[in-house]
Amino acid sequence: MYSQNREEEIILRVVAKREPGYVLDVGAHDGRTNSNSLALIERGWKAILVEPSPFAFAKLLDLHGQNPRVTLVNATVGTERRCVKFYECQGDQYSTTREDMAKLWETRGIKYRSYWVSQITVSELINEIGCGADILSIDCEGVSFDILTSIPSAWSPSVIVVEHDSRAIEITGWAAAKGYEVIGLNAENLLLMKVDK
Repeated sequence: MYSQNREEEIILRVVAKREPGYVLDVGAHDGRTNSNSLALIERGWKAILVEPSPFAFAKLLDLHGQNPRVTLVNATVGTERRCVKFYECQGDQYSTTREDMAKLWETRGIKYRSYWVSQITVSELINEIGCGADILSIDCEGVSFDILTSIPSAWSPSVIVVEHDSRAIEITGWAAAKGYEVIGLNAENLLLMKVDK
């Protein structure tokens, strides 16, 4: 079990009878810790894994760099293409592009180092890499909802796992308007499934 709170069980149950497709994992970290994509990759799924931290990306590269079904992207994702300041928590999963979150977590003893990284959009990932993923996982401390609501309207992943950052009610409202139902909720993540009409 790789996922944070058994999200993997729900995902695998939903896709059990499907042929392997594509998973887009935004905030993939090292590719193993709290991963919503690794179990799918092990079952033959193709993947695009996005991670801005060079520390975590090096581990991601070690894990998947020789896998032709996995595309690795060393960048952050946001609502527009630009350079952003990245607050890296080396060795843990509290890295963020939000200064306010970094300052809050520093009061709890988490140490950061900061530097600038390139930010791309979900549309660019889809258009430039050529993936309309069946499953989307977003784990980007403090900005996951912004990324979720920026996905192109023409693209409807069948399953979405999104870190809700205590915004589960807002995400649920967005999801209902887009034709998704909630299939899982825990302290960190919300799982959504596209409803066939």
